[in-house]
Amino acid sequence: MVAIRKKDSYLGVSFRRLAAGRGGKRALVAVMYKLAIAIWHVLHDKTHTENSAPTTSRAAIPNAPCVA
Repeated sequence: MVAIRKKDSYLGVSFRRLAAGRGGKRALVAVMYKLAIAIWHVLHDKTHTENSAPTTSRAAIPNAPCVA
């Protein structure tokens, strides 16, 4: 799964946290379950979701104060 290979993605962080305690195979199944639930909600509710990873880009937060 490409989503867990990215270090800054929500699924990637979840996978590494779970894999440390439960093992890689169980962590992979847990992440696939999270992804399936998210896809179901998008298709069922017809809503748009965005990545839950925190953003640090000024362009991502248009009304944020400039801290220089």
